[in-house]
Amino acid sequence: MSALPLPSRRPREAAPPGAQALESHWLEVSSMAFAWRVGLWAGMVVAGAWLTMPGDPWVRLLGLVLLGAGMAHGVELSHQALHHTGFQSRRLNEVLGVAMGLPMLVSFYEYRINHLKHHALLGTP
Repeated sequence: MSALPLPSRRPREAAPPGAQALESHWLEVSSMAFAWRVGLWAGMVVAGAWLTMPGDPWVRLLGLVLLGAGMAHGVELSHQALHHTGFQSRRLNEVLGVAMGLPMLVSFYEYRINHLKHHALLGTP
C-alpha cells in the first residue's frame, strides 16, 4: 500500500504595507489578559457542571449549554497555548494546555503535533 502524497507547501504572499506592524501587534503576548480568559473558562466549566446537578430540566439545560460554550472556549485557549501565544512562559502554556485537555479527553501533545503539521503543510506560522 503506497502512502498518500503530501501537498506541497504554499508560498507566502508578500504582505501589504503596514501589515507587519499590525501582525506584530496581534502576536503580542499578554499573560494577564490570557489569565482572565482562563479564569472565565474555569468559571464556565464549574458553573455549567454545578447547574447540571439540580432536578429542574431548564436549569440542567442551561448548565449543558454553559458546559458546551466552556468546551468551545477551552479549545480556543488550548490553540493559543500550543502556539505559545497565551502566556509569555512556554512552560506555563504547556501546563495549561495539558490541564485544559483533560476535561475534553484530548491529548495536548497529540493536538500540538497534528496542528503544527497542518501549519507546516499550509506554509503558515
